[in-house]
Amino acid sequence: MNDLTREALKLRELQRKMFESLVQSIGQVEATTPAEDAQEGWGSLLEEYCATVKRVRTILLEENVPVVADADAREIIQKLSLGVPLPVQKMFEDPRYFPIDPEYRGFLRGELEDEEIKKLAFDVFYSWFGPRDYITNLYETGVLVVGFPDIPPNLKDYVAEARECYAFYRYLAMNALCRAILEICVVDLRLRKEIEERGDARTPRAEMSSNLSDLTDIVQDRKLRKRCDRLVKRVLPAIHPATRSQNEVTRAREEAKETFKETLSIIHELYSKHP
Repeated sequence: MNDLTREALKLRELQRKMFESLVQSIGQVEATTPAEDAQEGWGSLLEEYCATVKRVRTILLEENVPVVADADAREIIQKLSLGVPLPVQKMFEDPRYFPIDPEYRGFLRGELEDEEIKKLAFDVFYSWFGPRDYITNLYETGVLVVGFPDIPPNLKDYVAEARECYAFYRYLAMNALCRAILEICVVDLRLRKEIEERGDARTPRAEMSSNLSDLTDIVQDRKLRKRCDRLVKRVLPAIHPATRSQNEVTRAREEAKETFKETLSIIHELYSKHP
């Protein structure tokens, strides 16, 4: 049994003890004052519960896809991961039993204190990354340079996201974003073509599908179309894992940088030829 499963099952047991304690406390006191008496003697149980929630969530910092065989443990971890309140948390947040101040709800959810965040930052983040890495990586990436301001806002966002991916060594994500960036550009060019042909914007950009096959209709330059085709074939393995061979699972740093810069270069030319 791994640590993650062990801690999750411990939470299950703590919840059982807390509910039993609540039932016993309510049965021993007057009906008019159940909440105050029920909270007495719960300090250690509550503290242990919150500490265990925090330990589970801390383990998940470095577990992207944990394998948990035990069904009960798996359900608890899934709820904690998605921010779904566990039964104990729901109970404590129910004013009929425990009218607690909202500021204490973070305690029940295992929120981190500032000092804990600082320590984990060194243990989890700075062990493999630092400010120097971020600056030098970002310094190497290209940017999208355009001659007009009215480009799609999401195009700007995706370019920024791709640069961040490269800075943080997320090359697979960067490759996938390159295709998305090209698709956004195609949608924008289709809209501009429609406006030019009809004299008005009949189809809102948000309602237009992004199909790279539309480049055939939009881009007359055969050489540029071939560059687009090559780019799509290059990034396709990053988006559809089933099409990748075992040796192509991880994209190399230079390949990712080359793909991104080729994407930007193509878009520079597309907007230059089709303003």
